[in-house]
Amino acid sequence: MTNIALIGAGSMAKNYINTLDHFPNARISIVLAKTKNNLSKLPGKFIKTTKIEDVLIQKNIDAVIISSPASTHFKFISLFQKMGIRILVEKPFVTSLNEVKKIKKIKPKSNILIAHTLLFHPAYQLIKKLVKNEKILNLKFEGYNNNPRKDTTLLWDWGPHPISLFLDLYNKMPKSANLENKSKNEISISLDFGNNLKSSFRIGWNSPKKIRKLEVSTNKNIYIFDDLKYPNLEINSLSGFNISYPKVETTPPLNNLISYFLRSGRYNTSNFDFGVKVTKILEACNKSIKNRTTKL
Repeated sequence: MTNIALIGAGSMAKNYINTLDHFPNARISIVLAKTKNNLSKLPGKFIKTTKIEDVLIQKNIDAVIISSPASTHFKFISLFQKMGIRILVEKPFVTSLNEVKKIKKIKPKSNILIAHTLLFHPAYQLIKKLVKNEKILNLKFEGYNNNPRKDTTLLWDWGPHPISLFLDLYNKMPKSANLENKSKNEISISLDFGNNLKSSFRIGWNSPKKIRKLEVSTNKNIYIFDDLKYPNLEINSLSGFNISYPKVETTPPLNNLISYFLRSGRYNTSNFDFGVKVTKILEACNKSIKNRTTKL
């Protein structure tokens, strides 16, 4: 049995609680939140506390899920690193590259998994398999909602989604980040991966309809992965212009993420090193908002 400490009591914390109900080999032992009022809204039988000391004195904690505001991630990661337990942290991993450097000093080889949930979506994983024998030419991502966050910026809220996908598909760092367009609640940025490998994303907090869509263009097909639509994967063939909708597994991506988290050993996907790269790109994108172009 894997005993888990959960940090946070927001909507994602509730999702983790509900999802872990489907894992008989794991359970949440204790939940830490800022206020007792927040804790009272959580379902489940576990210790509820507003004091970090109550979590740290637990003798049977094997892993921790950090689902608190982004500004607190560094503090909690630093604390639990010293305990030597597995850490799953919501995106954004941290809020600066400086925080990453401090984490690395505490424990260079940390067993950290970052919750880039779209990487664990069955439709995306199918795309990865299908494009192995094709040449990727262009990547596009759109992400919108009408839910501005107080604990982070638009870029650091939505940016990890496209950046983690692009990084995973191209398997290399971009050469530069370039601002394409910016308004109060919307940003458009392109990333230059070199060798004519194109990518761009548009994200915003100004849409009444939530959108989370990835388009992968190759020399043979255009794959459209729409996380909030059914069917969520469409393939447009460039030879004959046929459109198909392949069968995709229905396992929720959060279930896949937790299943991966509960495995023993080091993580190969969305791990600490991957989180460092995503953070570097986010910082470059942030600078490009002021300077239009920033080299990595």
